Amino acid sequence: MLNSEQYVGEERTESGEVNVSAGFDAFDIGDLNVYAAVNSYTSPSEGRVRVDIDGRISWEVFSDFFVGFNVIEKFDTAPPATAPDRDFQYGLTVGWSWS
Repeated sequence: MLNSEQYVGEERTESGEVNVSAGFDAFDIGDLNVYAAVNSYTSPSEGRVRVDIDGRISWEVFSDFFVGFNVIEKFDTAPPATAPDRDFQYGLTVGWSWS
């Protein structure tokens, strides 16, 4: 895979990357749905590693009405100059399924 990036005020960089992904999705553990995934992007020539971790859980409260929570972490060994090496996202979801 080829990665091409240009951050504001920085030079454009291009590098080859190796992508490794793993995921787990468990449907219907009772009224729960559990999902977890890890994606890793490694650039051997630059020694850069990026990792994305995603975890979600949702619960069917009643008859196709769901409430869920998710957490995402993104890690980069070589972020842009002023950026942190870790980013976190949290989310609360409410939804209805038409299945």
